[in-house]
Amino acid sequence: MEETKGPNVKMRGDYGSFIFLKPDERSDAHQSVKNILGIKGVREVMVTSGRYAFVVRSASSDTKNVRQQLVKRYGQAVALECHYCCKR
Repeated sequence: MEETKGPNVKMRGDYGSFIFLKPDERSDAHQSVKNILGIKGVREVMVTSGRYAFVVRSASSDTKNVRQQLVKRYGQAVALECHYCCKR
C-alpha cells in the first residue's frame, strides 16, 4: 500500500517492525547476523554502532516470535512497531 502525502513524500504502510538488539560484547557480529537471519520472520539485519549493535527488521505478523527468539538467544531486545515508512 503506497500513497503520496504532501510534496514529494511517499508513505507506505505495513513496513514491519524494528527490533533493537544489544548482544553480549564478546559475540561475533558476522556469526550473529547469520544466526539472526535464520530466524523465521526476519527480513533484514543492520549492524550499527552505539548502545544497540543490531537493528532487526521483521514482518509485522512475526514481531512477537522474532523478539522472543532474540531475547532467548541474546538477552536484551526492544521492539518498535513501524506504522509508516516515509521517504522522498
